[in-house]
Amino acid sequence: MNKVTGFTTLLASFGNPNKGNPGPEGYNLALNAMGADYVFLAFEVAEIQSALKATRDLGFGGCIVTKPFKQEIMKYLDDIDSDAQTIGAVNVVVNESGRLKGFNSDWVGSTNALKSKIDIKGKRIALLGAGGAAKAAAFGLFTSGSNAVVFNRTKETGKIVADQYGFEYGGDLNAIDDSFDIIINATSIGFRDDYGSVPVDESVLLSKPLVFDIVASPKRSRLIELAGSLGCETIAGSEMIAFHAQRALKLLTGQEPPLDLLSAHFF
Repeated sequence: MNKVTGFTTLLASFGNPNKGNPGPEGYNLALNAMGADYVFLAFEVAEIQSALKATRDLGFGGCIVTKPFKQEIMKYLDDIDSDAQTIGAVNVVVNESGRLKGFNSDWVGSTNALKSKIDIKGKRIALLGAGGAAKAAAFGLFTSGSNAVVFNRTKETGKIVADQYGFEYGGDLNAIDDSFDIIINATSIGFRDDYGSVPVDESVLLSKPLVFDIVASPKRSRLIELAGSLGCETIAGSEMIAFHAQRALKLLTGQEPPLDLLSAHFF
């Protein structure tokens, strides 16, 4: 590992829960391979405003933000990248000489993960959820010229995401059928302690769509295991994390991180 000195720049991850975050080890491996004089640590914080104050006051290089702060954080920033502003969520903050600027690397992660497996243009895509992860995925689909049908438990929030990009709102999760080429789970169903839960009925997977689960903890969710057992091609959330991490670290350091190393660690 690179020698840590008084000149080493600290990068942080803020979230709650965040103690089980697999990010720091992978980020530090990448930083070491890059020869970058940074060290990355994860913090479990009760609220985000004080964490941002520490980022500014203590001279952190920036931070990566996880649940549940990706939308709330926006009101505390000095500047927000146009993509993140459109999405309505920030997950990377760069400290630019005391000014905190927000970015979104989630959409890059989800879009690049999909494109690494399939040409998404012209495909019938089901997008599950309407939170920060779903908004990022929707933005990526839109900018790639793709269309989607949004499914969400709450109609009002589901329609907001759908209407923003000219997508269709298809109803709640029970309304999904087997007519889709790609299913993207951007809900928290199956996350950590909810392992064992899946957002769709098994019958939806019998037509063998590509299944992309943004849930990254555990590395292979129950949905990914089920879809794989039925012969579906799958993309686990842990695969997406490598693309997100590559973009996030480039924003934070200005250097190009090694994707192969990040992929090997996170997946």
